[in-house]
Amino acid sequence: MAGLGAYSVYIQGDPPVYMKQNHLQLPLLLRYQAYGWGIGKDDQGKYIALILVHTDETTARENVNILRRRISETWDVDRRNMPYKEVLESEEIRTDGRALLAKLRVRIPLKWLEWINEIY
Repeated sequence: MAGLGAYSVYIQGDPPVYMKQNHLQLPLLLRYQAYGWGIGKDDQGKYIALILVHTDETTARENVNILRRRISETWDVDRRNMPYKEVLESEEIRTDGRALLAKLRVRIPLKWLEWINEIY
């Protein structure tokens, strides 16, 4: 998370066994071993920092594509029929070995926690 510049971090070693029901039939994220999220601020503003740690690099890379697709195609972030892509100002998603690292800049203040709960 330090590589993302996050200054407040929550890390969980036991990831959820399941994800919420997917009414749009979008692919679910592949299994990961641990996850963490936090907040950061840089010269472009505030952002959500996200890390998913996988058993191998291939799974991490596959989850980059799945996460991007879920962001571009998923709705109902705040129960007002708003797509994720309208909540986010920008996204930077990449891998570093077995880790998926993301910086997600949110347009709507305080919606990030609700969003992060939905994306998992």
